Amino acid sequence: MKADLGRLVRFNEQRAGDPELAIAHERGWRAYHAIKAFIYSDKCRRRSLLDHFGDRAAGAPLERCCDICDAREWLPDPETIVIRKPQSAGRGGSAPAPDLSPADGPLFEALKAWRLRAADGKPAYTVANNRTLAAIAATRPAHNDALIAISGVGPAFITKFAPEVLAIVAEHPAALAA
Repeated sequence: MKADLGRLVRFNEQRAGDPELAIAHERGWRAYHAIKAFIYSDKCRRRSLLDHFGDRAAGAPLERCCDICDAREWLPDPETIVIRKPQSAGRGGSAPAPDLSPADGPLFEALKAWRLRAADGKPAYTVANNRTLAAIAATRPAHNDALIAISGVGPAFITKFAPEVLAIVAEHPAALAA
């Protein structure tokens, strides 16, 4: 919400001095002050929103109310929050995952070719991303249970693509260890 305040200030500064935008400029500053009052108020946020939209009913919330009334008891413990690192989309998409061995390269390439056909004109990542294909190539699943254990493979993938993928995997046996 604080970022919204900054945007409103920037928009209002852009409108300043233009007679055709005088009304928008005035409304912008009213919006700025309303949002600022809402953000920094110590009054119930739920009641403030209900009042803003003309709902005068006194009904209590069914569960928690807002961050002012219920403070932080309903928030998760910060120590238990799992933070995921964003995955980079990577341009070109041809690089296999780092844990893919050279022996798995032909299977990975065959899976990429299959994915392009299976996408049927849609973006290939809508079928499976490179990381999923690399995991399939590295683990070489032989049945649906092993395939669904791979990250990125879900029930819809199994229903639509499992027979084809398992056939491609079967066509590329693992290289024998020397």
